Amino acid sequence: MESLALKDELAKAKAYALRFLKVRSRSEKEIRDHLARKSLTEAVIAQTLQDLKTLRLIDDRQFASEWIGWRLKKPFGLRRISWELQGKGIDKEIIKEEIQNQLEGYEEEKVLEALAQRYLARKRSDPQKLKRRVFAYLARRGFETEAIQKVINHL
Repeated sequence: MESLALKDELAKAKAYALRFLKVRSRSEKEIRDHLARKSLTEAVIAQTLQDLKTLRLIDDRQFASEWIGWRLKKPFGLRRISWELQGKGIDKEIIKEEIQNQLEGYEEEKVLEALAQRYLARKRSDPQKLKRRVFAYLARRGFETEAIQKVINHL
């Protein structure tokens, strides 16, 4: 009787996880947290995660790679992307390695310049105030202070 209840719980947990993965790929921590909110036992969650790893539906390295690629296209800065991935439970070493893999051909200065120009095209104000606003906008997007300063000096 007990094993039937356990099988039912496992099936329910797997269904929750698969539905959650349907939207986009997820980190192991995201799935663990999602299943925990469903009031499932730790044993059921651990078994479900193991089953999903066996099926290769959970891979934090692959998730990090996809996330970085997607966020660079938005575009966001490396600091913000790294912060987001850490919040999703990705190991810092994986983040560092995957960022290095994605940076081939990525020119941050050109991206910053394009973002600044796009921001400036929408705003009309005195130049000093506008530069402060552009700086704040780019900083919120996660770009490094030195890189932002360099671009703003060229404006």
